[in-house]
Amino acid sequence: MCAWAAGRLEHVDPARQLPSEGATRGAVQVPPGGEPVVFGPDHPVTGGYPVVAVVLDEDTDRLAQLRPGEQVRFRWA
Repeated sequence: MCAWAAGRLEHVDPARQLPSEGATRGAVQVPPGGEPVVFGPDHPVTGGYPVVAVVLDEDTDRLAQLRPGEQVRFRWA
């Protein structure tokens, strides 16, 4: 998993719990702390935090090669 260094996202309703759902490589989840996490090949089977995006499979290996502090831009595909 890659930790997000660009800042934190705020949950609209932090007390609300989401049901667990299947996780996939490249999913961008936002845990309660607000710092998004990108799932890599060793991701958990399920997750219960909001998924705000999914990195395309062909881009996940390139994402994993980034060094701490490097910037990433996401765009609609």
